[in-house]
Amino acid sequence: MIPRNISALLRPVARGGLPTCSLLVVLLAALQASAYDANGNEDRCAELGNGCICSEPLNNADNLAAAPNRFWNPSDTKAKQCNGENGNGQFITMAADYSQNAMVRAASERPFPSGANPYIYKGVMSGIQHGYFNAVQNVDEETVCVRAYRRYTNGIRMTSNQSRVKNLQLGRWNPASHANIEDLWDGASAFVTVVDSTYGLDGSQYDNDFQAKCSDVGWCRIEVCGDQAGNTMTYRYYITSLTTGKTNKYVWGPGNGPSSTFFDLPAMHMFVQGSLPGFQYASHAIEARVPLNPNFTIGPAYELEGGSPGNPPPPPPVVNPPVAPVLQP
Repeated sequence: MIPRNISALLRPVARGGLPTCSLLVVLLAALQASAYDANGNEDRCAELGNGCICSEPLNNADNLAAAPNRFWNPSDTKAKQCNGENGNGQFITMAADYSQNAMVRAASERPFPSGANPYIYKGVMSGIQHGYFNAVQNVDEETVCVRAYRRYTNGIRMTSNQSRVKNLQLGRWNPASHANIEDLWDGASAFVTVVDSTYGLDGSQYDNDFQAKCSDVGWCRIEVCGDQAGNTMTYRYYITSLTTGKTNKYVWGPGNGPSSTFFDLPAMHMFVQGSLPGFQYASHAIEARVPLNPNFTIGPAYELEGGSPGNPPPPPPVVNPPVAPVLQP
C-alpha cells in the first residue's frame, strides 16, 4: 500500500505537473520523513520479539510544558510501553520545574551523524528526572539489558565534587539486595561504577572523556547488561560515541551470589545534583531480556544509526579502559 502522504504527491505527476526527477526527490524526502515521524516501537524491539520488554523511542511532538504534572506518558507508542515510576506507562518523571522541557527535532539542536531527524526529549539540567523501565523478576540463566541515547549542551562539565550527573542504571532498590550499576559524572571526573552487595561486586572504572564525548563531540549510545549464570553475576557497560564510532566497554565480575535475582530499578537517569546551565537530551530507550548470552547487546537503533533488522550497521571498535581505583564515599 502506498502511504497516504506519498499517494497525494503522485497526483500532480498524473496531470503532468511535476517532472520525474523532482518526483524522485520529493518521494525520497517523504519516505524519510515517514520513517522518522511514525510513532511506535523501534524496529530493534520488533526484531527481539518476546525479548523486548519495553520500548520508548520518544519520537513525538508532545507539549511538555503544558503537561498537567511532571509524570509524562509519551505518545510515542501504545505497545510494549515502559511502566514508569508509577507503573502506569508514565515513563518519564520530569524535574519539578519542567516549564522549559520540550520535544524538539534533532536537526534543530542536536543532530545525529546519520541525518536522522526524530523528535528528541529536551530536559533541564537540574533536580530529579528519570525514565523508569520495567522491573524484571526471577532472572535465572538470563541476560537483561537497558539502552538509551544521551547528549548534553556543549561545554557541560561537573566542576564540584558536590555536583553529580547520571545517565543510565541497572539496579535494585531493595536494601537487602541493593545493586547500582551506572555511570556517574562526579566533579571534574566521570566513572562507571558498580555496587552489588548480593554478588560481592564493588568498584569503579574511570572514563577520562565521558563528559566531553557526550556533550561537545556528539550523541552517545549507552547500554548496561547483567548476565546471571549459575550462582554468578557479571555486568557489562558500553559507551559508544556516534561521532567517532568508538565504544568503551567496562566489565565487572563474575561475582558470587544466589542462583536467581531481579532488577526493580532499571532507569534512564537524568538526575542532576544541583543545577547547571544548558539542557540534556534523550532518545530511543529500550529494555531487553534474553536467555543467557554474555555477548548479547541491544545495540543500535536502526532509526538513528542506519541498517535494518537482520542487517545492522557494523559494530564499532571496542576499547577497554584501564581499571581505576575504587571510588571512596
